[in-house]
Amino acid sequence: MTKSETRLRDIVERVERLMEERHDINADIRDVLAEGKALGFDVSAIKKVIQRRKMTPDDRAEMDALIEVYEDALGGARPEPVAERPAPASAPKKSKSAAATLAWLETGKGN
Repeated sequence: MTKSETRLRDIVERVERLMEERHDINADIRDVLAEGKALGFDVSAIKKVIQRRKMTPDDRAEMDALIEVYEDALGGARPEPVAERPAPASAPKKSKSAAATLAWLETGKGN
């Protein structure tokens, strides 16, 4: 095997190992998020908090301002419902508010 072939094989094998590690890490992240959900936390909110924590304070403030501008341009955060319809009997429960979730967890019932 030539020197170039050996180097290529090494690179390919290193990438394959890293891809396996990434797969394992992603599985671990899914497990931790499932644990958070089982404790009563909203997974999408956890992901949003993680995303915002990665941002610098300036970037976070800029994103908040931009979202506010877009919402104002659209007339608010949510469009008005066309007509109020009763929820079907099989509709999922509405998620608890953040304050209600934290209060519930503080009672020790979330452990």
